[in-house]
Amino acid sequence: MCSQEPAAANECLFTLQAGDRRIAFADVGCASAPAVAVFYPLGGNRRFATFWTGLAAAVDVRFICVNRPGTGGTSCAEIDERVDMACDDVVACLNHLTVAKAHVLFMCAGAPYAMKFCTRYPARCHGPIYGLSCWVSPVDCPMTSWFYRMGAALRNTVSSSAEGDIASACQPFARASSCISTSWLDGSNNWVLEESSGQSDDILVCLQSAVSWGVDYGTFPHDVVLVHGSGDDVVPLEAARWLSHQLPGGHVWEQPGGHVNVMDSMLHSAAWNLAHGNRPSGEDTCRQC
Repeated sequence: MCSQEPAAANECLFTLQAGDRRIAFADVGCASAPAVAVFYPLGGNRRFATFWTGLAAAVDVRFICVNRPGTGGTSCAEIDERVDMACDDVVACLNHLTVAKAHVLFMCAGAPYAMKFCTRYPARCHGPIYGLSCWVSPVDCPMTSWFYRMGAALRNTVSSSAEGDIASACQPFARASSCISTSWLDGSNNWVLEESSGQSDDILVCLQSAVSWGVDYGTFPHDVVLVHGSGDDVVPLEAARWLSHQLPGGHVWEQPGGHVNVMDSMLHSAAWNLAHGNRPSGEDTCRQC
């Protein structure tokens, strides 16, 4: 059973009932266009995709964006089941839409979920996958910010009852730098942020290792293009390069700018590349670092 949100502004937003799971998702673009499963960054949700209708038409893609557990109407999940459940929800959505395989695009904190989705359901993904300002686990990588490495170390030494305190301590820093720019929001479209719950659980996931996500870098099944800013002060470019070296098919496509800027400015190029397998004329070539 699938119901559509009533408001005209929400004409791309739907809710799916799959067994005992309620799954909120956005479906933007022509149904016959190549499908792109979007894993949004911290502070994001499916409603951001409603602003991509023009992009979907221009690039000829279909964006499918599923709210993670506990966000905007999607059923909750325990923290140790969150990543797996988020992947299962995406599969349920693709099945409902009769999409056999999708391209994968992730942004920042969407990385753990996208990488687990590709690991767990490799036959449902077209490669390569694209990551904009990719999050890199501070447990795994020594090139990540000292602040997040400290948070990860604390998370691994405290009881589960104190995890919320760690997430709360990290949240102001993460919110300021890790979500898609909201400078274009005004009083008429602040409704986009009404579904941005579940951030604390996303932070706790990000402070885990890839092993905890259920991801093995060395056997990752698809090529990965990491589009990363040379001035990124949330996840340094060196951390993205480190990750690219761990992945058998990892590449870094370096761009000028910072963390949020790359997510904003490179969405068009990444979507084009996923759908058509090449870059618009004038784009830099992808380089492996």
